[in-house]
Amino acid sequence: MKFEGYERPVKNIEVFRSEFTTIQLGKIVEIGLGMLGRQDQMLGKQEGMLGKQDIMLEKQDGMLRKMDQMLEKQDLMLGKQDVVIEKIDNLGVKIDNLGTKIDGLREDLKSMLDRRLAALEKDVAPIKSRLGIV
Repeated sequence: MKFEGYERPVKNIEVFRSEFTTIQLGKIVEIGLGMLGRQDQMLGKQEGMLGKQDIMLEKQDGMLRKMDQMLEKQDLMLGKQDVVIEKIDNLGVKIDNLGTKIDGLREDLKSMLDRRLAALEKDVAPIKSRLGIV
């Protein structure tokens, strides 16, 4: 290593340090401002996304309200359906009762016709006997 003399003026180390620190701080401030600008942009985008998210949530709330209304209508329909089923069941019971009554009427009619036929045969038997028809 060779040492040579330097002819130009050299700044005092304290002055150099102060100027260097000031320059470095200036660069840090510029970079920091750039970073703040980017943060502001990101915050703006986030706010936009939050706005869109709020709109989506409002739409979802509307859809949920409509679904609740549909479920309420469905519950009403099921209630009406239960009433109709009950009426059909009651009608079935009435038809069964009517069938039982018809069966009873048939039996009564058969018994009555059997009695009348027997009475007619009894009344016709002497006539057949006189005519010689057996």
